[in-house]
Amino acid sequence: MKNMLALVGLVIVGFLGVGWYLDWYKAKTTATSSGRHIEAEVNTPKITQDLSKAKEKVREILTKETEKVSNLPSPPSFSVNVTPTGFTATTPGGSDTVTLPPIQFPSPPPGSTPKSPFPQ
Repeated sequence: MKNMLALVGLVIVGFLGVGWYLDWYKAKTTATSSGRHIEAEVNTPKITQDLSKAKEKVREILTKETEKVSNLPSPPSFSVNVTPTGFTATTPGGSDTVTLPPIQFPSPPPGSTPKSPFPQ
């Protein structure tokens, strides 16, 4: 809960700092006979304009990234044939073929139970 409260405080202070820097509001104090008078002026058209610019910038960045990803070359396709006698992979057109012989596992001695290579 304490961390959440700190996060809320940080967001508020950040918003106030960014708003002051971007001239979203102005605060003015004047001395009066009974103390100080604080006046705040909020520039809503400027806030709306800056937020729409930010949306467009984010949209532009996302569009560029999407185009980069969509322009990537497609991975080569190939067919794989796995049988008990071996393994064969062939690219389209048959230009590259890889054939591997079957893997031979030693048979356990008669009457014994094979042990798992993985810990139980």
